[in-house]
Amino acid sequence: MNVTEIEDRVLIRILEAIQERIDDGEADLDEDPFDSTNMDMLDNVCQYFGIILDDFIDRSFFIKLYEDNPNFQTEPLKRPTLETYDVIHKEDVREYKTNYYSTRIDSYYPIDEDILYELQSNNEYEYWDGNHFDTEYHDTDVTNDNVVEITKIERK
Repeated sequence: MNVTEIEDRVLIRILEAIQERIDDGEADLDEDPFDSTNMDMLDNVCQYFGIILDDFIDRSFFIKLYEDNPNFQTEPLKRPTLETYDVIHKEDVREYKTNYYSTRIDSYYPIDEDILYELQSNNEYEYWDGNHFDTEYHDTDVTNDNVVEITKIERK
């Protein structure tokens, strides 16, 4: 169901149910509107009215509707408008991986592993100067993440 198509009279009843739960201390949309307690409360209230909230967009509609209509019982409803945001998020990652390199070496003397390590210790062979042709990822650890930028996209 498209939540924007719900009639005002039903939205008012939903807002009344939300307000009742807030007054009873079951939820607090002012502190952290998208915490799991508030999301569960919104889901339960809407399910009571036969409305299944499919995603964040649906839930954000009701949170913004509640926020924009403190006097919903005495004033006409102000319906929220859908906005679009570009988000840049960065993460610092420690990767555990295996890289594969291919190197062609010309030599009159037969090459074996011991000779390659000896050449490497003398700086005459650097495997990473070869052709990197494959990477196997074993594990990653995210050490930090941050929102870098949020930009509201203007609708035309």
